[in-house]
Order: sequence, then C-alpha cells, then structure tokens
Amino acid sequence: MTDRQRFSAVFRPGDTRHQKAWAILTAYPPRQRMNVLCDMICQYDERQKLMDDFRQVLREELNGMDFREPLPKKEPEANANDDDILKFLTGLQSGDVVI
Repeated sequence: MTDRQRFSAVFRPGDTRHQKAWAILTAYPPRQRMNVLCDMICQYDERQKLMDDFRQVLREELNGMDFREPLPKKEPEANANDDDILKFLTGLQSGDVVI
C-alpha cells in the first residue's frame, strides 16, 4: 500500500476563476505542479490567518475609540515667514517687486 494521498480537481472552462487557475497551474512544468499547488494553498492559508490577526488587532484598537465626538481642531501655527511671503506677493501684485 502506498503512503500517498490523492486529490482530484475538475476545472470548468466556463468559469473565469477556473480558467485563470488552470492557466496559472499549467504554466508550470508537469512535475512541479503539485509543489506549486501546495505552496499556493499554504501561502493562502498563512495570508488568511495574518488577515484575521490584523482584523482582530484593528477591532481591539478601534473598540476604545469614540467616533461620535469630532476631534478637536488644531489652530494653525503662525509661521514667521508668512508675513514675508505676503509682503512679497503684495509687492508682485503692485509691481514693486520684479522677478
């Protein structure tokens, strides 16, 4: 008796996802397809677990936040260069400054 486990798949040509999956799988040489398929399944599972963990962390972080009250508005800080810029622009408009 063999220690192999078998898997069978039927790709429907009318289903675009099946067509895409078949095209990806058949792009690999026949003797490498099982390894590629195993890698794809494992990577998909790892990605799903990572996304689940990310969603859980996001839920925990957002759980304590209150979205009903708006955030306090910050007053813009005065820039020392603002007056110089305004004087320059005013001078351009009046023709006192030439570039």
